[in-house]
Amino acid sequence: MFNKKVVIGIVSLSVLVGCSQKDEILAGYRIDIERPLTESAEIVSEIDGTTTGSLIVNNPIPGSKPFDAPPSVNLTEWTHVNANPRHNPGNLRIDGRLTVAWQRNFGVGSTLRNRLASSPVIAQNIVFTMDAVSNVRAYDTNGNLIWGTPLGSDLEEAEASSGGLAYGEGLLFATTGFGELHVLDPDTGGIYWTQGFDAPAVSSPTVHNGFVYLITLDSKAWSLDIRNGRLNWSLESTGGIAMVAGDTSPAISGNDIILPFPSAEVVSANAQNGSINWREYISGSRRTNPSSTLIGISSSPVIANNQIYLANQSGSTVALNPSSGTTTWLAPDGSYNPPLPAGDSVFLVTDDFELVRLDATTGLRIWSTDLPSFKADNPRRRKEVFAHFGPLLVGGELVVASSDGLIRFFTPETGEVTRTIAITGGATSAPIVVNRTMYLKSSNGTLYALN
Repeated sequence: MFNKKVVIGIVSLSVLVGCSQKDEILAGYRIDIERPLTESAEIVSEIDGTTTGSLIVNNPIPGSKPFDAPPSVNLTEWTHVNANPRHNPGNLRIDGRLTVAWQRNFGVGSTLRNRLASSPVIAQNIVFTMDAVSNVRAYDTNGNLIWGTPLGSDLEEAEASSGGLAYGEGLLFATTGFGELHVLDPDTGGIYWTQGFDAPAVSSPTVHNGFVYLITLDSKAWSLDIRNGRLNWSLESTGGIAMVAGDTSPAISGNDIILPFPSAEVVSANAQNGSINWREYISGSRRTNPSSTLIGISSSPVIANNQIYLANQSGSTVALNPSSGTTTWLAPDGSYNPPLPAGDSVFLVTDDFELVRLDATTGLRIWSTDLPSFKADNPRRRKEVFAHFGPLLVGGELVVASSDGLIRFFTPETGEVTRTIAITGGATSAPIVVNRTMYLKSSNGTLYALN
């Protein structure tokens, strides 16, 4: 039988011997595990502590890259989502710092059953709006009502969100959550014709060369003759499990139309006959919240720099080659809004409550700025979040309108907030800028004009 004291002594001696031996230092980089990898450019070091560079080469130091804004343009019309059928507005011209010039009630605001979705459109110096129950109104640029036309059901029965508007070839086009496309006289509000569908048409239409294009929530695309509503062609996506509703309007690239489906598939087709050029599926790259399981494309495609930019709400923004559909780059940032290409950058309001700047060539992040997220500070009550719309490049500044009641202006170089403008009711759609005036819809049914 062993002596207990002897055993304890042997163990103690072993521990002392082990402690006296020098630890082996392994070769390789040292990274502080308590700092984010996006800061690795400052903390990757050799054994002696000297900085050697960055292991995350796609994360430059925020604010380290200059921004050369494209020349400003004064748009006289805003006919589609993000200004035109390419959804690429450019650097919009304004005068001064913007103050509220006038405000008008344009109908029913967002409710529990009905939501405002689309931005106004402007043509012929007329501002066209749609409220949450699909009432369309027209105002002159001084805020005077010209006409109003109801396109929806009675409010007591309606449970569909409003759709969107587009203007083209002298006509006003309006889709609704009731599964209809209406073509109106922009001068009087009279309805020329109406086409019905089997599913809600909640995204805005696109008008081009005598045809109007739209996508319904059952992942079908339609091409109709603008003269009479007669079907030209239709396409159906391969489908998906989780669908999303959003203002995902088709975009025009030359003779081709880019179709973003709720099923997460994007299709390039010949705009005249519907023959398919290519199909591409945009998968998600993040699964950190319940909404990220909704895989559908949630932003309208944007055509610029010989690329197609679009995003989903499950953590992906992509740049696609218009000819082949191949992915040029993929960034792990989703969005509900169209990306904004400008200069050598792409700006994005992400689904993770950030305004980010990406390199247009590589998709690598240059900087990010946090935006307000949950309405309640108490984690147990975090059920509602703020919505953010944009960005736009206005007078060389980035503009994001938010449901928390503020329009924020940011410098493109660093993402710093330069100023804010308060809007009662908070934004419910992206702002638009025409003839140096910004127009914005709020959730309480108010149309604002700022100049």
